[in-house]
Amino acid sequence: MHISSRGNDGLVFSVADLEASLFSHGCDDHSSHVDSLTKRSKKVAIINEGAGDAAALLGVVRLVEYLSQDHLFGKDQQLKILIDAGTGTTAVGFGIGAVCLGLPWEVTAVMLADTIDGYRKKEESLISEFRRCFTLHLGKQMLTGLEPGLVHWVERSSPRKFGNILKGEVEICRKIAQETGILLDPVYTLAAWELATQLGQEESAEVVMLHTGGTLGMFGLAQRYKSYFEIC
Repeated sequence: MHISSRGNDGLVFSVADLEASLFSHGCDDHSSHVDSLTKRSKKVAIINEGAGDAAALLGVVRLVEYLSQDHLFGKDQQLKILIDAGTGTTAVGFGIGAVCLGLPWEVTAVMLADTIDGYRKKEESLISEFRRCFTLHLGKQMLTGLEPGLVHWVERSSPRKFGNILKGEVEICRKIAQETGILLDPVYTLAAWELATQLGQEESAEVVMLHTGGTLGMFGLAQRYKSYFEIC
């Protein structure tokens, strides 16, 4: 889609344009096609909220590949991966990565912004998009088993929404930061931490929480609820 800005020609391209390039030319040569898009005059890249598309899934799959190295988690250890889900893209990417690399990892996502039906539909859509874009490159054999149901979607233990934050939850985050040095926010990452702690006491498999964000929300909450975030 071409636009004009104060008399200067510009170009707005979306992730769908990158997807079309990847689909047409395969992943190995995708950087040259991205370059051809970005070298045209002015440009703005529009990325879906939470980077919720097939192009983003590749980055998550690369993260899974990195974590599966022998000096990190390895490829044989059974893991329960806990992820706090906004759009659900990271969780689906982890599920796809585990299947493609043959890893014995179970992915559980704590839902933040939608119903379980909404997340399941998002999972189905992302998997379908991934298969459409990358089957030719990765091969059908590697994608065997890549079907909806890769992620176990669960409700958070207690509803947390912006504007309805309990002081006690902020104090929990503060205590965790003091004891571990890990920063959590009361809306997003605290829910995954709580479930990971619970499962760590109940499960025989290793439980791993992927800390994916929450920082922007934490600073926003700190501005709105200053008294809760005072440094003691």
